[in-house]
Amino acid sequence: MGGVLTALTVPVAALAGESVYTDLDLDACETVAIAAEDGGSGEWICPGIEGRAVFVSEGDLRVSVGFGAVPEFQSFAPFNSLGSTIEWRVDERGAPYAAIVRYHLDGAEVGETSDVLLVSRVGNGETPGCAVAVLDAANEQANGMARGAADLSTIFQCGRDRPVLIGTAGGPASSFGGLQ
Repeated sequence: MGGVLTALTVPVAALAGESVYTDLDLDACETVAIAAEDGGSGEWICPGIEGRAVFVSEGDLRVSVGFGAVPEFQSFAPFNSLGSTIEWRVDERGAPYAAIVRYHLDGAEVGETSDVLLVSRVGNGETPGCAVAVLDAANEQANGMARGAADLSTIFQCGRDRPVLIGTAGGPASSFGGLQ
């Protein structure tokens, strides 16, 4: 069943959250594996906040990112790369519950790119987080929409719920694997 998330009704207390920003620089991360064959692949563990690691995997010029514990590989169909900043949504104690990462997706023409925001629930160190929502960064108020989805991630159940597309269907964000 395909769908586009347009509105949700949630108690105001569920929407509380603050943002903390960290850099995402693979050169500053621990390299777990690198392979040169098949277009190259690699795995990195990067520092997060409050003891929550960031797991980055690359294969066939596509990147997957997860938070808290090693996730399954999920990415976009076009070749892509990660932005250099993670926006963490944290509760009143400073504990992260969601993360927002910008992806740069290759377009159909050489040199053409588009940006997509991936909203993920943060895992707890033993249980991986998961993708909650994706949206085209060209949407008006895209960052605010991503924060809204992040703040709803606390009611999202990884392994049961599927990530949703926010905004216009059919754009670059629609190519994310596992969309509802």
